Amino acid sequence: MLEGLTFSALAAAGLAAVAGGAFVWAAASDLGAYRIPNLCVLFILALFPAFSFLAGGAAPLLPHALVGGGVLIVGIPLYAFGLAGAGDFKLLTAAALWAGPAQIASLLMVMALSGGLLAGVYWLRGRYCMKSAGPAPDPEDQGGLAEGGTHLPYGIAISAGGLVVIAQHLHALIA
Repeated sequence: MLEGLTFSALAAAGLAAVAGGAFVWAAASDLGAYRIPNLCVLFILALFPAFSFLAGGAAPLLPHALVGGGVLIVGIPLYAFGLAGAGDFKLLTAAALWAGPAQIASLLMVMALSGGLLAGVYWLRGRYCMKSAGPAPDPEDQGGLAEGGTHLPYGIAISAGGLVVIAQHLHALIA
């Protein structure tokens, strides 16, 4: 199965796997600290041009850059109006760059489904999990939460979509 792969295809597959690891890093960081490191996003972004070159036309750079840029243009006003976090849209922009026109629908579908699942898990956790013993929370102190809501580490859902895109690239290289 791997016998017919060229060196450049193997190198492209290696870069895609490293990008997959960076998506896992972003998800873990968002889960643990509600932050997606800029270095992680820059790493994912920087890997794509090299992947595109090595993949030999499997992922042409310009259409992918246009999709990533489009997501960034949509994300800026959403962030400005407080509807989304900056880290989330930076990560989504990087994932959209990898997705390009052929895989953007897959990225958004997986992201939406896993985001809904994540929201359900957080809702159930807040509703049914016992709180640790201690003083009752001050209803006036929202702990940095907007409008009394909860933080949702949406980088996990974005990373899930990114990992599906990476898997599709790997499948295209190996097939």
